[in-house]
Amino acid sequence: MSAFIYRIVIMIGQNILHYKILDKLGEGGMGVVYKAQDTKLDRLVALKFLPRYVASNDTERARFLQEAKAAATLNHPNICTIHDISENAGEQFIVMECVEGVTVKQKFSDSALKIGDAIGYAIQIGEALQEAHTKGIVHRDVKSENIMVNSKNQIKVMDFGLAKLRGSVKLTKSSSTTGTLAYMAPEQIQGGEIDARADIFSFGVVLYEMLTGHTPFRGEHEAAMMYSILNEEPQPIQKFREDISSELLHVLHRALEKDPEERYQTVKDMTIDLRRLRKESTRVVRPSGSVQIREQSEPSVPETKSVQSIKPKQNRMVLIGGIGVAAAVTIAVVFSFFGKQEKVPFQKSKFTRVTSSGKAMESAISPDGRYICYTERDSGKGSLWVRQIATSSNIQIVAPQTKNPFNLTFSPDGNFIYYTQSSEQSVIPILYRIPVLGGTPVKILADVQSKVSLSPDGKQFTFHRVISSTGDFAVMIANTDGSAEKLLAAHSGVSWFNGSPSWSPDGATIASGLGTWKDGMHSELLVVDVLTGKEKRITEKTWSSVASVEWLSSGAGMIVRGAERGSDRSQIYYVSHSSGEVFRITNDANQYNSSSVTTDGKSLCITQSEIDFQLHYIRNGNASNSSKISSQKDDGLSGLTIGKKGEIYYGSSYGGQYDIWTVDSSGKKQRQITTDPAVDIVSSVTPDGKYILFSSYETTDTPSIWRIGVDGSGRKQLTSGSEDYSPIMDPSGKHIVIASWILGPMRIMTIPADGGERVDLSKIDGLSPTLSPDGSLVYFLHRANDSPTGSVYSVPVEGGSANKIFDLPRNAADFVRCRPGRQELSYILEDGGVDNIWTCALDGSSAKPYTNFKENVIANFEWMPDGNSLVASRGKVSRDVILITEEK
Repeated sequence: MSAFIYRIVIMIGQNILHYKILDKLGEGGMGVVYKAQDTKLDRLVALKFLPRYVASNDTERARFLQEAKAAATLNHPNICTIHDISENAGEQFIVMECVEGVTVKQKFSDSALKIGDAIGYAIQIGEALQEAHTKGIVHRDVKSENIMVNSKNQIKVMDFGLAKLRGSVKLTKSSSTTGTLAYMAPEQIQGGEIDARADIFSFGVVLYEMLTGHTPFRGEHEAAMMYSILNEEPQPIQKFREDISSELLHVLHRALEKDPEERYQTVKDMTIDLRRLRKESTRVVRPSGSVQIREQSEPSVPETKSVQSIKPKQNRMVLIGGIGVAAAVTIAVVFSFFGKQEKVPFQKSKFTRVTSSGKAMESAISPDGRYICYTERDSGKGSLWVRQIATSSNIQIVAPQTKNPFNLTFSPDGNFIYYTQSSEQSVIPILYRIPVLGGTPVKILADVQSKVSLSPDGKQFTFHRVISSTGDFAVMIANTDGSAEKLLAAHSGVSWFNGSPSWSPDGATIASGLGTWKDGMHSELLVVDVLTGKEKRITEKTWSSVASVEWLSSGAGMIVRGAERGSDRSQIYYVSHSSGEVFRITNDANQYNSSSVTTDGKSLCITQSEIDFQLHYIRNGNASNSSKISSQKDDGLSGLTIGKKGEIYYGSSYGGQYDIWTVDSSGKKQRQITTDPAVDIVSSVTPDGKYILFSSYETTDTPSIWRIGVDGSGRKQLTSGSEDYSPIMDPSGKHIVIASWILGPMRIMTIPADGGERVDLSKIDGLSPTLSPDGSLVYFLHRANDSPTGSVYSVPVEGGSANKIFDLPRNAADFVRCRPGRQELSYILEDGGVDNIWTCALDGSSAKPYTNFKENVIANFEWMPDGNSLVASRGKVSRDVILITEEK
């Protein structure tokens, strides 16, 4: 028996300080790891004894202590925690979290991992590395043997702070060294300065290995391996498997670039791409965490059938993009993104209000400028109208119906109007055509999910569709009778076509917005070649979203309706086709819901929105016993909650940004709580009344969960790396229930009270979580594919199966609230364009109205602790058609 093996054997059962050695866990070039019992704290730990040269060399010893202390500052659910650094009988050792599980290497030892599993593990690895890099710590030895998977399938990255010690050990031709060498970045092999991008290269090797069971670079010995990493391309992954998507290949290739400048520059960017890949076919309609005004504004589209995904009732909602609406349109070209001036339409213009009822939803202008068609919603029903501009006469061509006509388009000759409309039984939109002055609508094609744009010869049209069987977001083409439909271009995963497409005047290309998660969520503007499907960007500018594109008949440019990054308020732009320059046509606080332009490019028809919502304190459900307690036009739209003593917390732009405010039930003691420049969406107050839980866009393009003290102190971020909404803490104070997009579809999840790993609670798509009266259950909303109504489900807070309780009534909002002190649920229900709050038993029975309002809609509400009174954000949305004409 060697002295080394003898030492291991005699260590078992020994006490080192207050640690009792139980077993040997592993060994390697950096020493031996033992499983031990911490007799002081009565917990299992791992003890790692460092090589003797560390203890005997003062320089190495100081270096080890410095790096180990730095690593001990890391606190992340995917990083193995360092508890202590100790010494016994002249030997240094580290006390670490004891991870029960296997290495990633062992996970794929028999066969490569499933793609979904590999991406899931990679996301957790990326989050761990991101935490370290943020603290200035580079791992330097990322490899599949240094990454554990515990019994809960959770990743634990090991050996932070130790890898740099390996840099002082001369490489040998041992197999263990070659194994480490296979993960090294080129600059690391060459002995140059390395940074976090070296970890990204190693991370890419691990991802490749999880997907294939092989490393991307091969060599029989060290010299051959070094040569391969420095000079050869990775082995083609198709050699090992053929089911790798082009998006995943892009991630691998970018991570394994030999030049650090060509690699991902941060592991955060790589992790974002991986997370979007996991969403695959789920990005159809994205529920917003902000409260939505429940009026019909945008058509619903069906979810993909590969993964069920819940969505809000978009056929009755408009997002809060209209917050802070100004009274008039400001027509001005205020800047060009590239500095070069050119002829820009509508620089000198006048605007004329076409409608004044406030009930218009969407509009379009005929190519010759003679007619404007628009939808109007009144008393809960939508109708389609045509106005002759010269005479100001109106004619109704589609009678009022429960479902609004949407996506209005004139045919090129101006004789017909195309529109989409869903049915009472399904949310799938159907395309219809009707003569401009009325007649019988003709059904053309089902599943048309955008406004159509006709080809110059009027024989075909283009539109957007999400293809259920594949999850692709596609630009489609079909004949005007609905026949011969075909896919022209498609994206899935990290990119998706959005808005409405537009066929170019020369018939050669189709312009469209393209949403993507690459480099932060944003939308780009591109054209697709009609013959080849090849895509080309038009401009370097990006938007938060691109809602619609419309070519000018000259082909010189296009009118774009989109929102600036960091905003959800659509404005109107002109984009030059030749130069890619972008000019603002409107620059104001309004929200524009539609836009279309005449053939001569001299008239632009838009629909402008204005909102007016305040907080109302309502006693005993009596409308006459209601008092307005706030004055801003958007109070409560970005969240509303009540504290344990009746304190009212709500979202408002009163201070210029969407922040959290508080006020009492008399409308007094108003105070601002958050002051950051980002959008803050208030959700709930912790059971002890000390903290407000909310979503915020403060650090990223996507919302994360935060908390802040009710006095405005102690702001802390609790989640990152995904879209997270609706946080609410369970009565124990140990967990926070959230709605998260991290798995692709919106799911109900939990996180620890101080932040950490998300745990899937619902196992099915869901949104708007709330707790049962006793706090043991989470109620949430789920909507089956194509269903026009949502269903209330429940799942135990501690985990278990989700159970359907009842279907919400048609025209109900997609959230419920528990009524304090009673075994009742409550929800908002619209009838004839008026919203009221209804209550029902926990099983959905005995439903009855609680309020008796005769006008306006309710965006949000919350019960006071006594269960007899409540606070609601009530108001109205006014939309009217505006005609902008260019003046000489």
